[in-house]
Amino acid sequence: MAEPWSGGDDAEGAWREEPASLFASTAPFCDSAVGWSRVDGASLALLSPAPNSRKLVFATDALAQRIDELQFALGEGPCLECYGTGLPRCVTDLAHDERWTLFCREAVALGVGAAFNFPVRLGDQPVGVLELYRRDAGPMTVDEYDAALGCAAAIGAVIGSTYARWTHRVADDEDLNGATLTALTESDPFTRSQVHIAAGVVAERLRVSVGEALVRMRAFAFARDRRITEVADDVVGHRVSWRDWQDEPSGGA
Repeated sequence: MAEPWSGGDDAEGAWREEPASLFASTAPFCDSAVGWSRVDGASLALLSPAPNSRKLVFATDALAQRIDELQFALGEGPCLECYGTGLPRCVTDLAHDERWTLFCREAVALGVGAAFNFPVRLGDQPVGVLELYRRDAGPMTVDEYDAALGCAAAIGAVIGSTYARWTHRVADDEDLNGATLTALTESDPFTRSQVHIAAGVVAERLRVSVGEALVRMRAFAFARDRRITEVADDVVGHRVSWRDWQDEPSGGA
C-alpha cells in the first residue's frame, strides 16, 4: 500500500523548475486551474487511441504526478474514462466511490480525497486530460467547475498551436496520436518512454506481445508496491531476475 503523501522536499520535488518541454507553455494554465478551481494540484496527460500511448506533459507537484502514474499503472481511473468518453469525470469522495476500486483505494492511501478530470480537445477530438486533485473530499462549486473547463479549453488551444508548429517534424500529416504524439513529447522530462522501452524488453524476453508485457509490468509493480517507472528502470538496467516474471498474472492490475 502506498504511503500517505506528506509534502516537503524529496527526490521528486523539483516540480517548480520550468521543464525544457515543448509543452511548457501549458504550465501557467495548470497553475491557473489550481488557483481558480481551489484544488491542491494538477497534471496534464496526453493520450491517443494507439495502444498504451499515454504521456504526462506537466505536473504542478509530485503528488499530482503520482495520481496520474497510479492510473497508468493500474489501467483504470477517472482520467482514462474522461479521455474515453470526452466528458468530465469528477470523484468528489474517493473513499466512497465504487467505480474504480483499485485506483480509489490507492489514491486515498496517498492522502487524496477528491479528483476532477476535464478533457482537453483539439476541435472535437479529445487529446488529453487536465487532472485536478484535492486532499479533502467534496464537490467543486459551479464557478470552480467552470474555471477548470476554461483552463482545459485554453490548454487545448495551446497544444493545437504547438502541434501546428511541429507537424512538419513527422513523416505523416496525421492527428495528434501515434508517431506524432511521440515526436512531440520525445524530449519532455515527464514522458514515460522508459516504460515502453522496458515493455519491449519484457515482450522479447517472455515472448509475449508488447501489450501483454505492459500488463505484466503493471501487475509486477502493483504486487510489490512499486512504481511502474521504477520497475521499468530495473528492466532496462538489467537489474531483474526473469524467474520472478515467469508466473506473473496477465490481467487484473
